[in-house]
Amino acid sequence: MSCLCVTFDSHYHALLAKRLLGNGYFLAPTPRIVSSSCASCVECDLDDGEKVDDNDVGKYSSLAGSEGVYILAENGKVTLYERK
Repeated sequence: MSCLCVTFDSHYHALLAKRLLGNGYFLAPTPRIVSSSCASCVECDLDDGEKVDDNDVGKYSSLAGSEGVYILAENGKVTLYERK
């Protein structure tokens, strides 16, 4: 199972995003392979074969303080969707 990871420039912005996005999203430590600027990110598990479209990426990247939108695969592959 892969997961969607949205990184932020501060822990405060990650907390706000978690509150706005609601259930199904959780705060997690930002993986070092993705970024080391902030210790927190918001993650969401993706079902097998679930796609992230441009509307989703736009929604996540428009959150206050967001830095990047990534997909983290089980095999360790990281896909960058958008980075500010």
